[in-house]
Amino acid sequence: MSRKWFYLFMLVMLVLSTSGIAGAQESIEDVDPTGATIVWWHNHSQHREEWIQEKIAQFNAENEWGITVEALYQGSYDDIRDKMNAAIQSGDTPALVVSYQNDQAFYQQANALVNIDDYINSAKWGLTEEEIADYYPVFWKQDVHPAYDNQRLGFPPNRSMTVLYYNMDWLEKLGYDGPPTDWNTFSEMACAATDADAGTGGYAFYDSASNLAGMVFSRGGDIGTEDGLGYNLNAPEMIAALQWLQDLVNDGCAYTPSERYGDQADFANQRVLFTMGSSSGIPFYESAVNEGEKGAFNWGVAAFPTGEGVDPVVNVYGGSITIPKTTPEQQLAAWLFLKWFTGPALQAEWVEISGYFPTRASTVDEPVFQAYMEANPHYAQAYEILGIVNHMYEPQLISYTEVRDLMDQASARVVQGENVEEVVTWLQEAADEAVAEFE
Repeated sequence: MSRKWFYLFMLVMLVLSTSGIAGAQESIEDVDPTGATIVWWHNHSQHREEWIQEKIAQFNAENEWGITVEALYQGSYDDIRDKMNAAIQSGDTPALVVSYQNDQAFYQQANALVNIDDYINSAKWGLTEEEIADYYPVFWKQDVHPAYDNQRLGFPPNRSMTVLYYNMDWLEKLGYDGPPTDWNTFSEMACAATDADAGTGGYAFYDSASNLAGMVFSRGGDIGTEDGLGYNLNAPEMIAALQWLQDLVNDGCAYTPSERYGDQADFANQRVLFTMGSSSGIPFYESAVNEGEKGAFNWGVAAFPTGEGVDPVVNVYGGSITIPKTTPEQQLAAWLFLKWFTGPALQAEWVEISGYFPTRASTVDEPVFQAYMEANPHYAQAYEILGIVNHMYEPQLISYTEVRDLMDQASARVVQGENVEEVVTWLQEAADEAVAEFE
């Protein structure tokens, strides 16, 4: 069974199984969360999970309502999606679950999530105007879904963004004084670094929908329609991005590594000048460079280069936390924990543990955050970029799970030499079909 038909089958089952979940509920103001026990499904392991368990123990011991939170590691985002679908069918969902925006949209087709704005706007339990203003605007609106009457289906504990990783020592040897700010200069630098005899290349890449989206954004385009309900994948900016990639490969200045994380390894061993990826990968690049076969070197991160006349822009993304529909008491308890968990002090500690960006501006004033920035200059460099460029994010549609795969296929096809405009036409048609399947 194809993924698309699997999701359609699951969707019918979800709607049937949750038809009674969204019954009449008492006013949020009158709910008493005292003594509620809630479960949080998350995707964090090892030291991140250890920190989460410590903080939950603190919350359980100190919160005034006697709420008990149990955090359970459930594997990857894909694993959690599958488990959440099954839980909705059985009527036994957790009170909190991590999810990307397209997963939120899928769950809400079954009316399985609460609108978190109801809690944010509560006179008794909500956030103040000052607290709301403390969240970075792009992060604040990323979980608001146009396809669901602008309901807020998730809440952001952290975010990442696409960045360009570059070898500054190498650039200086080539005669440049900084990373490229436009795509033509990127190509020039990448080709200057390419030497078949020396075994070096300019740009090591892998098929990544988020990186491709970032390339489109940086050329002044968007991959979604203005109303947020469809895709805009055959636009000139998409054609330009894929043609640029094809040309760079044809010129021998870009390549796909044969192994997973091979781009990171090649960068660390100074076999490639540029890579692209998530800012959350900075700690892994730090370790790889420090342990590289040629020793440490001067490197950095930057926003993607831009097209002519386009201001710098980054693609921001990250898993949020949703509140499934359970009982009024559990839902309120989940919100109170989520409100506590995203406070500035804990945000600062979470940055230190995870390497993610905080979602609240006042986190910068926390001593823990300041110390982390000082000890991790590449993270500080990325955080500074976040504050001075424009921000965009990827579509929130159910079909985006499938469309991401289609975008990866499009990248692979143009790299293999297929006509870019024909591939882009196919991409748009396939994406439209994916949208129609879920209507």
